[in-house]
Parts: sequence; C-alpha cells; structure tokens
Amino acid sequence: MDDAIENLISEDQYKYTDAEKEKVLLPIIRGQLKAHYQNNRHIKSWIDKLNINIDEIQSLIDVPVLPTQMFKHFDLQTTTAPLQRVLHSSSTTSQTPSKIPICRVTAQRQTKALTSIIKNFFSNKRRPYLIIDCESSNKEAQSITARSAAIRGFSILSKEKIYAFDEENGRLVFNKDRVADFIDRNRDKGIFAIGFTFIIWSEFLKAMQKEDAIFDCPDLLMVHGGGWKKLKDQSVSKEVFSEAIARLFNTQPNHILDFYGMVEQTGIVFIDCEFGHKHAPNFVEVKIRNFLTLQENKVNEPGYIEIMNVLPDSYPGMSILTEDIGEVLGIDDCSCGRKGKYFVFKSRLEKSEVRGCGDTFRESSGQ
Repeated sequence: MDDAIENLISEDQYKYTDAEKEKVLLPIIRGQLKAHYQNNRHIKSWIDKLNINIDEIQSLIDVPVLPTQMFKHFDLQTTTAPLQRVLHSSSTTSQTPSKIPICRVTAQRQTKALTSIIKNFFSNKRRPYLIIDCESSNKEAQSITARSAAIRGFSILSKEKIYAFDEENGRLVFNKDRVADFIDRNRDKGIFAIGFTFIIWSEFLKAMQKEDAIFDCPDLLMVHGGGWKKLKDQSVSKEVFSEAIARLFNTQPNHILDFYGMVEQTGIVFIDCEFGHKHAPNFVEVKIRNFLTLQENKVNEPGYIEIMNVLPDSYPGMSILTEDIGEVLGIDDCSCGRKGKYFVFKSRLEKSEVRGCGDTFRESSGQ
C-alpha cells in the first residue's frame, strides 16, 4: 500500500479519469480504513455503529464520511509513532479548533504531494517568494495553524523569500521599502506571492492604498486562500478581489489564483486552473454530497464538499466531509486537459454539523 501511495504522489498529476481513479483509490482507502479501525477506539465505535463491513465496500461513494467536526471533539490519532507536529484549524466558526496529528510518514507524503501539485501548475522552477504576512506566522513549532502550514507548503520551491509585514505589538505593519526593493531586484524572475485571502484584502490592500503604492510587476503570480467568509460578508467576490489585487502589481486578474484547502487535508491544495476550475490530483477524489441525504450529487448540483485522500497515516483522512459548499462542473473534460472531476468552491455553511455524527463516536466510557 505504501508503494502504491508513493507512486500516486510521484507520477504526473491529474492523469486519471474519474473511472480510473475509482479503481486506483478504492483498495488503498479500504486498507487505510481497516488500520484506523484497529488503532483508534473512536473510529472502531463509528464503524461498528454504522454496521459497516469494510471488506464489502465496493465503491468510493460507500466509504463512510467523517465530518470535520469530529476533529474538534475527539482524539483521532491512529499511530503509535512519534508525532512531528499537531496542526490546528483557524476555528473561524467555533472556539474549538480541529487538532490534526502529523507523524513523520504523513509529513513526508504531504510535502511530496504539495510539491507535485505546485510543479504541475507552476513548473519546478525556483522563484522569489513574496509572503503577504509576517515572519512569526511561519515560525518553527510543533503546533502550527492552517495559515502557517499553507505558507510553509507553498514555500517549498522558494529561491528567496521576504515578508511584506513586520509584527509590532501583535499588529501587522507594512514594510513598503522591503517589498519595493524585493520587487525591483526580482521583477523579471517570476515572483510568486502567497497569502491568506482576508489578510491580503484587509491589511495589504489597505496599506498599499494608504501609501498610494503600485508595484510594476506584470509577471507576478499570486496564490491565496482562506478567509472568504469574512470577505463575502463584505460583498467581495473572487472577481472583485482579483481585479483589485492585480491593479496593485500592474498585472492581469488571471494571475491572481484562488486555492482551496483545509488543515485536515494538509498537502492538498485545489488551485484554479486557467479556466477557473479546481481539480483533484491523483491521490485525491472529490465528491459533492446532498445536504439532506448525503447521497452523491450530480453535476451542477451544489452540496457539501467531501475530500477523499490517501496521504495521512496518523489520522483518518480517507473521507472527510467538510462544512463547505461546492459544485462539480464536469468530469474528465476540462479544457485545461486535467482529467477527473472539476469543481468550484462556493461558500461555507455556517454552524453546520451533520446530525448524530458525534453520537456514533461516543462510548459509554466517555471521550
């Protein structure tokens, strides 16, 4: 199983049709589910109460879905190996963050997987990285947040990196001179910018406007993710965001690329292709589940996003039901040439939790 996962990570990405991916991923996921069942009492309780025979699962759609809420309330570690770190969600809709245990095997797979995705979209060329954040957001620690995990992950191929902000008394302070010098030196070297969507909009855009600054960098590429709930509360669409940020760098809106990801599935980012669609790499499948029945939706029917992933060894990441709303737009026929389903992230459904899911984890002896 380990060799099969390594092959999926190392080979050219987005090459499997939806039907091919079903055949490739199903046996791996069944094996992982068995291991998690044996190594964690909450997972065992969950599978037993659902009355599922893992060997009889014949399709990816029949793999039981694990709601993200469960990572907030239960210890779902399934390895006895030492942990390298614990990741925490941003917990924007709850005071309780998810806790994701990462062992060495899982961390190595996630790093290789993210590199494989990034190379597919941006080649393996090392680039100067402009991080729209402060250095403390990426400090080494055993326990890190989704924000720092994204910055660290995208920095894999950095040749030089600087931070656009300093931190003073817990506040972000824009360092215009440092950014201007960085861009002057690297304007023709394919600058890559990365940041948290809400910070780029609420802090970077404001600081640039206050300084009356525009950086002439037409070849710059920016990827950003997270914080869309707060922006949509302000009626800021992806199109409005891309146009406004592109003006700051004298570049085109299609150089400002949104990515979708989650701390429970570190190592995986769904980056907009040139047609604005998100695609699942070889080691991932995406399904859209009906809000009421949790059955799989058809194309162009919005529902909960489910992400199936074979990377984690230290926690059950094989089938996670998110609180996010998405929609499959097509299968195997995106004009960008990438195979499999392609989808869009639409919004987050606030304060959602699949009813009864917590009860299938609980045991009489408590958590």
